[in-house]
Amino acid sequence: MIKLREDEKGQLQVSEEVIAIIANNAALEIQGVVNNNYNLAKRLWGKKKILKDIKIDFSGEEKINIFMNISIDFGYKIPEVMQEVQKNVKISIENMTGLTVEQIDLNITGINLTKKESK
Repeated sequence: MIKLREDEKGQLQVSEEVIAIIANNAALEIQGVVNNNYNLAKRLWGKKKILKDIKIDFSGEEKINIFMNISIDFGYKIPEVMQEVQKNVKISIENMTGLTVEQIDLNITGINLTKKESK
């Protein structure tokens, strides 16, 4: 658990799993990023899978570092997608938790080669 705040009313904490879910959802909002081959139920309730793909390092004083494994669709420019993921993950975590994201390291672990069907 990462302590967000403590005052006379009590303390607020957030688990690493919650931060990982926020980071994962923020990454999936970026065009070209694909789900790492697991379904929504596993993603939400399978903590081991989330924590395998996303690692949170709490460096103290409300600052965190994130390491994420992601997969992208074939044909997207990897540096551009990675930059957008970093930006969106940072904004999402900072807005939802109040923590400061110092660094986001991304590792591309897969390329989706299947073509999307046009509707």
